[in-house]
Amino acid sequence: MNIHQILNKPENLVILAGAGCSMDPPSCLPNANDVKKLLFDRVCLKTEVKTLVTHKNMRFEQMIETFSGLMDPEMDLLDYYGKSEDPNFEHYFLASLAKRGATILTTNFDSLIEQAILHLNVPKDQLRLVITKSDYQDYQSLLESKEDDICAVVKLHGSLKNICTEQDTKLSLKATIKSLVKFKKGDNLFTLEPYKKTPIETTLIGKTLVTIGYSGNDDFDIIPTLKTINTLKRLVWINYRPDITEDKLIEIGGGNDNQESKASKVLSFLTDFKKQNPKTKTYLFNANVSDFCEKQIDMEISKKKTEKHIEFADWLEEYVKKPSLFEKMLLSGFYYSDMGEYEQSIQILTKLHNLARKQNNREWIRTAMTHLSKLYHQVEYYKDERILLAELFASNLEENNYIGIASNLTQIGSIFYYLMQYKYAINYFEHALDIYGVLKSKIDLAVPEAECLLGLGAVYKDMGDNEAALNTFKCALDIFEYKGIIEGIGPTVHNIGVIYDELDDLENALDYYKKALMIGIESGNNILVLNSYIDMGALFMQKQDIKSARKSFLKAKEIADKYNLPREMIIVDANLRTLDKPELIKELLKQKQSIRKEETKDSFNKEKILRDLGFEDETIEILNKRIREYNLEEINAVESGDYTWIYICLAALASMHGESMQTYPFLLKALKVYDIADNTIDVLEYVEDICNKYRQYKMVNVAIIAHKKALNILTNHEYPNKKLKDTLEEKLNKLLENYRKH
Repeated sequence: MNIHQILNKPENLVILAGAGCSMDPPSCLPNANDVKKLLFDRVCLKTEVKTLVTHKNMRFEQMIETFSGLMDPEMDLLDYYGKSEDPNFEHYFLASLAKRGATILTTNFDSLIEQAILHLNVPKDQLRLVITKSDYQDYQSLLESKEDDICAVVKLHGSLKNICTEQDTKLSLKATIKSLVKFKKGDNLFTLEPYKKTPIETTLIGKTLVTIGYSGNDDFDIIPTLKTINTLKRLVWINYRPDITEDKLIEIGGGNDNQESKASKVLSFLTDFKKQNPKTKTYLFNANVSDFCEKQIDMEISKKKTEKHIEFADWLEEYVKKPSLFEKMLLSGFYYSDMGEYEQSIQILTKLHNLARKQNNREWIRTAMTHLSKLYHQVEYYKDERILLAELFASNLEENNYIGIASNLTQIGSIFYYLMQYKYAINYFEHALDIYGVLKSKIDLAVPEAECLLGLGAVYKDMGDNEAALNTFKCALDIFEYKGIIEGIGPTVHNIGVIYDELDDLENALDYYKKALMIGIESGNNILVLNSYIDMGALFMQKQDIKSARKSFLKAKEIADKYNLPREMIIVDANLRTLDKPELIKELLKQKQSIRKEETKDSFNKEKILRDLGFEDETIEILNKRIREYNLEEINAVESGDYTWIYICLAALASMHGESMQTYPFLLKALKVYDIADNTIDVLEYVEDICNKYRQYKMVNVAIIAHKKALNILTNHEYPNKKLKDTLEEKLNKLLENYRKH
């Protein structure tokens, strides 16, 4: 089979088109990296541009969303993509396929494909652009009616405008960007917004999917998406290779793929896809895509930029205001935080804070402190966070900023919650709620009030005061449902299910778990789906409904494996093994009843740890024996390299004991694991968590030891991570300085 035999049946084709299609002249739209470089050059600190542009976690949509939040609330930056009106050969190639029956799916913001279709004399009333929610619903109805003459372009990421109806559809674009940012890496771009799922799945059944305009380097979208598709007849990846003089169709698994570079990311993915879908014919088509598309189109098109073409750099200069130094510092700090580089973000925002103080700029002092306090909370620097919040509180009090005061009180309550000082946490949350109660008649503060209620409910939940937790969560749920905030409804419904579970009201618990599960599926919240399946599995285990428990845990395992979540993998695997041991399940129920009879403040946490860690022999031994014994030599599993399992057990046990003296032996056990694993790079994944625990409990000397050992591993490992080493060295020096002071 050759590529022309595949393309000559367009009615069987679905094309997935990426941004690479719009780069050739006369379109000349910049790729994502070019946009990032130009935007960061304009709005960020010059010293940070190179790192931000090249960082593997800096995705295009995140860049747009963060910039929008600070300087461009209407996302006017994206209007640039609506200015291009010059389709290239690739657009006309796709348009010719669409005219003859192929369906086009595209993640592109521009409208060049649909412009090319109209240029080929397809009437506007025969071109169906699928952009908004109602468009997707109408499109699904057309698919169900099995109409054959649909010329459809489905805009997966939305579009600025429907050029057939002249409808402004920019809201669709903004909504999808927010979804992409929210769920980030590894999510399926077809299901980020639930209403898109069914029509897209229907479109793909039994079809040949051809991807074009993707490099394979965008792990965020295309590869995770294709991994979820199992209904295709064929998959063809058109791979841009400018060095290719002879077009080449390679069948994956057909024997002729051995000549290709095994280092090719695209080939690696296609090989995995073929293994997962052995009945789907899978091909790699290497070609100079520009030349290939030109050969398929019998028309003259200019290969030069037109006079009306606007360069993105010129667009930025005219339409994006030049930020102040304060704004550049804040944006740079935000972008590092987006990428998970919290220490670098803290450094930049600290400099912003100091500069604002030097210039006595009260607004920027408050802005810097607000965001610094949130970063400190993220990395568990609670002491630093409390100092900043105290100053913020005083500033807000002086200016009678009661909304700010309530926000500060809520954040302080959260600190005490994470420190397990529940009495103080309740006090601060209740003070915040009092303020919201007074102000809500004048201003809409429903969302922060609901978030405060969630914090208070979490405190009651961890204290084992289930009735208070239930009432508090239900109050929060009422607010979220009234406001229609799905991000708040799902987790709150799940929390209510957990409380009913603790109250032994298993029917109500199951009902709420199922509701949370459906909300998670419909909203694309995979973590909520995962947790719902895990808790449903545990509930079915309590009811000794082994078949339903296994089904739930297997669903959870599928998600945990897909998103590489080690802790959840361990929990699910432990519970699946337990299902094969009826006597162990009986032991589980005895343990649970025994703990509940204790009626101590720790009983709730003990029971939660039992449930979370599973109930296999090793866990029972840890929970029954090591809670009473602190013999470091008992940690033998490390010798088999099972660092993850041991560390999670120790962390769970440590959190169970709060800030009591019993915490220290467990932390020392964690360090013992680290000692045994010396010179093993795997353990570095847990260094930050271990050291944060030591700092939290003021064990500075032990934290220093841990940092030194981390540096030793980094130095001796054959692939040293210089950035991590520099970060650890900086933290070590800070710890040493603090240690000398005290």
